[in-house]
Amino acid sequence: MDEVSRAYENDETVPRKMIEYLIGIEDYYKIVSKDSKRLTLIHTFNMHNTLNKPSRVRVSAITVPIVELPTRIVALGFKPNSDNTIEIYFDNGWQLSFRIHNAKSTVEPSLKFDVQFVGMPTSILNIECKWS
Repeated sequence: MDEVSRAYENDETVPRKMIEYLIGIEDYYKIVSKDSKRLTLIHTFNMHNTLNKPSRVRVSAITVPIVELPTRIVALGFKPNSDNTIEIYFDNGWQLSFRIHNAKSTVEPSLKFDVQFVGMPTSILNIECKWS
């Protein structure tokens, strides 16, 4: 493990701040529509236990689990067979992929930086709604 990885591994706030920077600090529902499959997905990001609270007149039929934010970086390295993609593995089921590549532009050459969630905790509730 190199010096940079060791420094970040010891600071519990860095992994949490990285994830919060990408997904925000407020709990929310993410709704994704896949029209070609006639499917709507609802993902619950309930890190601070604010989603699906009962009101004065109604109690929910489901419980939205609390999602644990990461506290440490487990591994950091290049994606296998890639020279431009780095993967970061955190505890609690989080995994990110960072990729730098050429952006196709007719105006000027440029680079593009992509960040993707490769893995998320199983406590993120995924609700599938099929429609016709």
